Amino acid sequence: MIVTSPSGASTGSPIPQPATRPLKVVGIFPAFDPAINELAMVWRDLAARGLVECRMIGAATDVLKGSNAASLSAEFPNMSIRRFVGDSGDDTASADLIEWAAALQPDVIVCEIESTVVVGRRVQRLAPAPILLHVEHWFESRALPRRYHLGIPMLRDPVQALWRGWFGRQADAVMIANPLERPAIQAGGERYAYAPWPHPPAAGAEPAPRAGRDLDRVIYIGSMSRWKAVETLVANVERLLETVPEATATIVGPPTDATAREALARLDRWGPERLLRLPRLPREAALEAIRGALCVIAPSGSMGWGQIGDAWNAGTPVIGVARFYDLDPDRNALVAGDPDAFVARYRQLRADAALWDRLSAEGLRTVRDGHSIRAVGDAVMSGLHRTLRLQRTRRA
Repeated sequence: MIVTSPSGASTGSPIPQPATRPLKVVGIFPAFDPAINELAMVWRDLAARGLVECRMIGAATDVLKGSNAASLSAEFPNMSIRRFVGDSGDDTASADLIEWAAALQPDVIVCEIESTVVVGRRVQRLAPAPILLHVEHWFESRALPRRYHLGIPMLRDPVQALWRGWFGRQADAVMIANPLERPAIQAGGERYAYAPWPHPPAAGAEPAPRAGRDLDRVIYIGSMSRWKAVETLVANVERLLETVPEATATIVGPPTDATAREALARLDRWGPERLLRLPRLPREAALEAIRGALCVIAPSGSMGWGQIGDAWNAGTPVIGVARFYDLDPDRNALVAGDPDAFVARYRQLRADAALWDRLSAEGLRTVRDGHSIRAVGDAVMSGLHRTLRLQRTRRA
């Protein structure tokens, strides 16, 4: 049987069949807590199903989630977790921690994002095993941080190619989470596989219907920076509040650079009746805010996947700036390329209940069919078996 995407296109990866024994996996992650990290939930499920036996290493502080783990160790069925104080990309894991991981004698070493490869290579020196790298983007350069291409658009693709070449030499196989890269993945050969990013629904939270929502309100939740298109976010919100008197907006998250602070200052003239600005919200409150809004704003053309997944799970339509990630314009999302188009899309979504309901249903179908814990777990297992096949082929 072949795994298919929400659109029905084949991913090219067979659903894995149960092995005679669990695959032994050492994983290196920026942070790893099955209570809050979506990918950790996938691995916990694989371990609980008896498909893998894992030793997982991660930093104690989850920068993206803004949380600290309660303990430096944790145990689950077929899974042990050890955490350290520091950054996995800075290789601050102790020798004892590396020895603990290597003692499993893994079949595969999984490195989540490129910067963790340095730790994976340390484990590999003690316990030779192929390295499987799992990244968000690989062939696509739009998400490359500005500091790498100096803000010069023509340098993005060459720098991305250098980046890809360097980290590609450190790994035996690569799983890529960006849906738009599937054609390049298929063309790239056996070494590459598509493994989507998980978006499990919040426990007990059902999609909220249109009735009962604040249909005047748009919402954005996430950190804000030049890299994450804060100027587009602010320009869209400014134009909306200026031209639609009844419209309101909620923006939640910290500015993380000078560009974000300067852009957000332009919104200071709006009082809390029109614009609610919060530095952060507990996750439960943030999800409830998404469930109560007309729509979510996705201002970046390459980032913000987590907010999109949360919106789709809540049944909340998304207005993005371009076709990216799993956004399929006019099927599961709307697209607006400039502030005037954003206002037009807002008016359309506000007035057309049938359109709202259709986008809500299609977004929910996309996230449930393509980004569930089980769907992602099947893709990850296919990536593990693919890596082992490549290793056997090289040895032969």
